[in-house]
Amino acid sequence: MKLFNTSLFFLLAILCFSCSDKSEEEQPKQEEIVKLLQASIAEGEEVDADQTTSITLSYNTPVALSAKTKNLITLNEVTVSTESSKTSNLDIIVNMSLEPGKKYTLNIPTGCIVSTKYTKATAPDFILNFTTKKSDSKDDNFPNYTAKEMTQHL
Repeated sequence: MKLFNTSLFFLLAILCFSCSDKSEEEQPKQEEIVKLLQASIAEGEEVDADQTTSITLSYNTPVALSAKTKNLITLNEVTVSTESSKTSNLDIIVNMSLEPGKKYTLNIPTGCIVSTKYTKATAPDFILNFTTKKSDSKDDNFPNYTAKEMTQHL
Protein backbone atom coordinates (compact mmCIF):
# COMPACT_ATOMS: atom_id res chain seq x y z
CA MET A 1 0.00 0.00 0.00
CA LYS A 2 2.87 2.36 0.84
CA LEU A 3 4.36 1.72 -2.60
CA PHE A 4 0.99 2.51 -4.23
CA ASN A 5 0.65 5.82 -2.32
CA THR A 6 4.22 6.83 -3.18
CA SER A 7 3.69 5.98 -6.86
CA LEU A 8 0.43 7.89 -6.92
CA PHE A 9 2.09 10.93 -5.33
CA PHE A 10 4.89 10.97 -7.94
CA LEU A 11 2.42 10.48 -10.78
CA LEU A 12 0.34 13.46 -9.61
CA ALA A 13 3.48 15.58 -9.12
CA ILE A 14 4.65 14.81 -12.66
CA LEU A 15 1.21 15.66 -14.10
CA CYS A 16 1.03 18.96 -12.21
CA PHE A 17 4.45 20.17 -13.30
CA SER A 18 4.22 18.94 -16.88
CA CYS A 19 1.08 20.95 -17.67
CA SER A 20 1.93 24.19 -19.40
CA ASP A 21 0.55 27.55 -18.34
CA LYS A 22 -2.07 28.38 -20.97
CA SER A 23 -2.05 32.08 -20.08
CA GLU A 24 1.31 32.38 -21.86
CA GLU A 25 -0.13 30.78 -25.00
CA GLU A 26 -3.12 33.12 -25.04
CA GLN A 27 -1.00 36.28 -24.98
CA PRO A 28 -0.47 37.63 -28.51
CA LYS A 29 3.09 37.95 -29.75
CA GLN A 30 4.44 41.47 -30.21
CA GLU A 31 3.84 41.40 -33.98
CA GLU A 32 0.23 40.28 -33.40
CA ILE A 33 -0.78 43.25 -31.23
CA VAL A 34 -3.20 45.61 -32.99
CA LYS A 35 -1.92 49.17 -32.58
CA LEU A 36 -3.48 52.42 -33.71
CA LEU A 37 -0.86 54.27 -35.75
CA GLN A 38 -2.85 57.38 -36.66
CA ALA A 39 -6.27 59.00 -36.35
CA SER A 40 -7.37 61.70 -38.77
CA ILE A 41 -8.46 63.81 -35.76
CA ALA A 42 -6.04 64.31 -32.86
CA GLU A 43 -6.95 64.23 -29.17
CA GLY A 44 -8.34 67.64 -28.18
CA GLU A 45 -8.41 68.95 -31.75
CA GLU A 46 -10.99 71.52 -32.86
CA VAL A 47 -12.53 70.66 -36.24
CA ASP A 48 -14.98 72.26 -38.65
CA ALA A 49 -18.36 70.51 -38.27
CA ASP A 50 -19.33 71.13 -41.90
CA GLN A 51 -16.05 69.79 -43.31
CA THR A 52 -15.62 66.76 -41.02
CA THR A 53 -17.86 63.82 -41.88
CA SER A 54 -15.66 60.94 -40.75
CA ILE A 55 -12.62 59.88 -38.77
CA THR A 56 -10.11 57.50 -40.33
CA LEU A 57 -8.26 55.19 -37.94
CA SER A 58 -5.09 53.57 -39.34
CA TYR A 59 -3.65 50.42 -37.74
CA ASN A 60 -0.37 48.50 -37.95
CA THR A 61 -1.96 45.29 -39.23
CA PRO A 62 -4.94 44.45 -41.48
CA VAL A 63 -8.14 45.01 -39.48
CA ALA A 64 -11.90 44.62 -39.75
CA LEU A 65 -14.94 45.41 -37.66
CA SER A 66 -16.23 42.68 -35.43
CA ALA A 67 -19.76 41.81 -36.51
CA LYS A 68 -20.64 41.05 -32.87
CA THR A 69 -19.45 44.31 -31.33
CA LYS A 70 -19.29 47.02 -34.01
CA ASN A 71 -22.59 48.46 -32.73
CA LEU A 72 -20.76 49.35 -29.48
CA ILE A 73 -18.78 52.12 -31.22
CA THR A 74 -20.30 55.40 -30.06
CA LEU A 75 -19.99 59.14 -30.47
CA ASN A 76 -21.34 60.91 -27.38
CA GLU A 77 -22.93 57.60 -26.35
CA VAL A 78 -24.85 57.23 -29.63
CA THR A 79 -23.97 54.34 -31.96
CA VAL A 80 -22.29 55.54 -35.15
CA SER A 81 -21.90 54.00 -38.59
CA THR A 82 -18.50 52.39 -39.12
CA GLU A 83 -16.94 50.58 -42.04
CA SER A 84 -13.70 49.02 -43.19
CA SER A 85 -11.93 51.22 -45.71
CA LYS A 86 -12.43 50.25 -49.34
CA THR A 87 -8.91 51.45 -50.22
CA SER A 88 -6.80 50.11 -47.34
CA ASN A 89 -7.20 47.00 -45.20
CA LEU A 90 -5.36 48.89 -42.42
CA ASP A 91 -8.06 51.55 -42.00
CA ILE A 92 -11.43 51.81 -40.28
CA ILE A 93 -13.80 54.70 -41.12
CA VAL A 94 -16.12 56.16 -38.47
CA ASN A 95 -18.90 58.17 -40.14
CA MET A 96 -20.54 61.00 -38.25
CA SER A 97 -22.64 64.11 -38.43
CA LEU A 98 -21.34 66.95 -36.28
CA GLU A 99 -22.82 70.20 -35.01
CA PRO A 100 -20.87 73.45 -34.52
CA GLY A 101 -19.68 74.40 -31.03
CA LYS A 102 -19.98 70.98 -29.38
CA LYS A 103 -17.69 68.61 -27.48
CA TYR A 104 -17.49 65.03 -28.74
CA THR A 105 -16.17 61.74 -27.37
CA LEU A 106 -15.60 58.78 -29.68
CA ASN A 107 -15.52 55.48 -27.78
CA ILE A 108 -14.36 52.21 -29.34
CA PRO A 109 -14.29 49.36 -26.79
CA THR A 110 -11.84 46.45 -26.95
CA GLY A 111 -12.99 43.79 -29.38
CA CYS A 112 -14.74 46.07 -31.86
CA ILE A 113 -11.75 46.20 -34.20
CA VAL A 114 -10.07 42.86 -34.88
CA SER A 115 -7.02 41.70 -36.77
CA THR A 116 -7.74 39.81 -39.98
CA LYS A 117 -4.27 38.29 -39.83
CA TYR A 118 -4.20 37.03 -36.22
CA THR A 119 -7.51 35.58 -35.12
CA LYS A 120 -7.31 36.42 -31.40
CA ALA A 121 -5.78 39.90 -31.70
CA THR A 122 -8.03 42.91 -31.15
CA ALA A 123 -7.42 46.62 -30.78
CA PRO A 124 -7.52 47.94 -27.21
CA ASP A 125 -10.04 50.53 -25.99
CA PHE A 126 -9.81 53.80 -27.87
CA ILE A 127 -11.28 57.09 -26.63
CA LEU A 128 -10.93 60.33 -28.58
CA ASN A 129 -12.12 63.72 -27.33
CA PHE A 130 -12.48 66.63 -29.75
CA THR A 131 -14.59 69.74 -30.31
CA THR A 132 -16.15 71.52 -33.24
CA LYS A 133 -15.65 75.17 -34.04
CA LYS A 134 -18.47 77.54 -33.24
CA SER A 135 -20.49 78.66 -36.23
CA ASP A 136 -19.10 81.67 -38.08
CA SER A 137 -22.56 82.73 -39.17
CA LYS A 138 -23.37 86.18 -37.82
CA ASP A 139 -27.07 85.59 -38.43
CA ASP A 140 -27.29 83.11 -35.55
CA ASN A 141 -27.81 85.92 -33.02
CA PHE A 142 -30.46 87.75 -35.01
CA PRO A 143 -34.05 86.76 -35.73
CA ASN A 144 -34.94 85.83 -39.29
CA TYR A 145 -37.10 88.68 -40.59
CA THR A 146 -38.99 88.63 -43.83
CA ALA A 147 -38.33 91.42 -46.34
CA LYS A 148 -41.59 93.13 -45.34
CA GLU A 149 -40.69 93.02 -41.63
CA MET A 150 -37.22 94.42 -42.36
CA THR A 151 -38.64 97.42 -44.22
CA GLN A 152 -40.98 98.16 -41.30
CA HIS A 153 -37.94 98.58 -39.01
CA LEU A 154 -36.29 101.16 -41.27
